[in-house]
Amino acid sequence: MWVSRVLVSVNSFLIAIILAWPSLPLRAQALVTELGDLGGGEGQARAVNDAGQVVGWSRTASGELRAFLWEEGVMSDLGIPDSVGRDINQSGDVVGYYPILGHDHGFLWQRGQLTDLGAGRAYAMNDRGEIVGEAGGHPVLWTLSSTVDLGLLPDAVACGANGINNRQQVVGGCTLASGVLRAFRWENGTISDLGTLGGDHAVATGINARGQVVGSSTATNIPGLAYGRAFLWDRGRFSDIGTLGGPYANALAITESGRIVGESTDPTGAVHAFLSDNRGMVDLGPDGDSSVAFDADNGGLVVGYVGLGSGSRPVLWSPR
Repeated sequence: MWVSRVLVSVNSFLIAIILAWPSLPLRAQALVTELGDLGGGEGQARAVNDAGQVVGWSRTASGELRAFLWEEGVMSDLGIPDSVGRDINQSGDVVGYYPILGHDHGFLWQRGQLTDLGAGRAYAMNDRGEIVGEAGGHPVLWTLSSTVDLGLLPDAVACGANGINNRQQVVGGCTLASGVLRAFRWENGTISDLGTLGGDHAVATGINARGQVVGSSTATNIPGLAYGRAFLWDRGRFSDIGTLGGPYANALAITESGRIVGESTDPTGAVHAFLSDNRGMVDLGPDGDSSVAFDADNGGLVVGYVGLGSGSRPVLWSPR
């Protein structure tokens, strides 16, 4: 989620030693399972497909970051040094990034085979094998045969692509010369500004097959009230999907059926993972801990992390 976390004034990713943690009930609606680690006691789950395969990153015993694939209760190191796994498609292909000679490179991992995509970071992919991310401050689309620079919004100094669907519609965020953040949508060679909920800033983080877009936007420019709010953009219309009772929310992914996951503050100011659908927004909890939901499949699974104190643990939420 490229520049979207600039909108987060109340939360950050937290790092520390993590202890083994069993499944815990959450508000009687979901069960959370800790996915383990690669020896270093911390990590995050970033994406899940409909087969229940999960990708993300974990630390090894030596402290190195490693992309992982988790399935059927087992976490496997993909074997890519200093790597971060970011997305997985329905075929089980994984994308992410890792450093080479001090510069990040995007990667594609397919059944044990690693393909270096070149300088940049790969953030998302579709089921056609098309990959998006950023390189040199520009949003990039990697296809089977080419690398496409998606261009910049007017007055933008940097942009990155965060999501792509099977119709090759791409979304992401740009930073303008003024410092304002803007959400974009790219299709058929044209990049366009999606607009906002009413404030100056917006970033798009995900898109589904119907072209529905989610992300975070400020709804006001009033000092002290310009919190990021989770939005749904559908056929040109913005909707604020609400919060868990606090002022802030950020939508990070949307499924084909329109289920949305992300993070929000509750009335106490704690940041919790949420799931939102046509029945409303559910706090995935757990009580007393910070949490973020990064992705969901089409069958009810949600992945992300839970923090205790100053730690982060890769987790999977499932229906009870």
